[in-house]
Amino acid sequence: MINKKKKYIGRLTLATAITSILFSGCGAAQKELAQTDRASYEKISYQTVTVQSGSLTPQTTISLSAQGYTRFSYGATNTELTLEKVNVAVGDHVKKGDILVAFKSGEIQKKIEDYSGQISQNKLLAEHYRAIMKIDDTQDYSSDIAQLDKDTEVAQLYLDEAEEKLSRYQITASEDGTITAMNNSLLAGVFEPGSNLITEISGNGNYEADRPEGYDFNVGDVYTATASDIEFELKVKEVDDKKLVFEPVSDMSAVSDAQIFSMEVTRPAIENAVYVQKDAVHEKDGRYFVYTLDENGYRQAVWISAGDQVGDYRIITEGLKSGDEVVLQ
Repeated sequence: MINKKKKYIGRLTLATAITSILFSGCGAAQKELAQTDRASYEKISYQTVTVQSGSLTPQTTISLSAQGYTRFSYGATNTELTLEKVNVAVGDHVKKGDILVAFKSGEIQKKIEDYSGQISQNKLLAEHYRAIMKIDDTQDYSSDIAQLDKDTEVAQLYLDEAEEKLSRYQITASEDGTITAMNNSLLAGVFEPGSNLITEISGNGNYEADRPEGYDFNVGDVYTATASDIEFELKVKEVDDKKLVFEPVSDMSAVSDAQIFSMEVTRPAIENAVYVQKDAVHEKDGRYFVYTLDENGYRQAVWISAGDQVGDYRIITEGLKSGDEVVLQ
């Protein structure tokens, strides 16, 4: 932890009309002072922090989302349809081809029943004729059987057409995915024709994220990600300069393809780092500086060289050493 303490200046010192100060070093051991904007007075006290040294472990959080993310909106606008059954609820995982909502049509259903009945009767009568011909070879129903077979073939075509038409009216899943929204009326078991009755979100089963700069990833490495306070293991599948692709190791049935995962990743520890609280480091014209206090309690700006920011700390590569005091506020 960085030690914080307050240094108090014995009196309030009003500055003159100086708005900036430029100091130059008198020896190699002196720090270079920076020119910065100054207020027209000096604070009575400053909060300072101590520069530390030791090991720091860089860490960042990345966000993962379903790869190949696709949204499907399903509807039914035929006013002749009647709701038969709703087979899913929000949050359900579905497979491609699953019937999400089943409808029925009295007109089409009657055609299906009529054609099915005709086919059954034709087949029974044809079998009856064949049985008679086996018993009495003087009886010849060949032409009748041929006509029945032809009628059956035609009826089957009409039956297939009716069944295919009814199947088109069913709402089926286009891809594997998760149901994320349903029309309120449909939830209540009432069908109101519309173009957006059910929404499904689908991915290809993998998850992708932007690759954080400076972090190394290897194919096959396993990481822990979190969604809805549940932890899941994901394995690195692909790595390039900008993107990461992960594949699930854990069972992902508890989450939706629409959910965003968060994953904390770390880099190897930086040893013997000199660092200070990040809020104590300032930037001007692309250069970094900190404020220190001189022997009289006046604030002065000192140029430094700064490295990476690690959590709440900024690594100092030049200009400060462990134990130095810098102004926080």
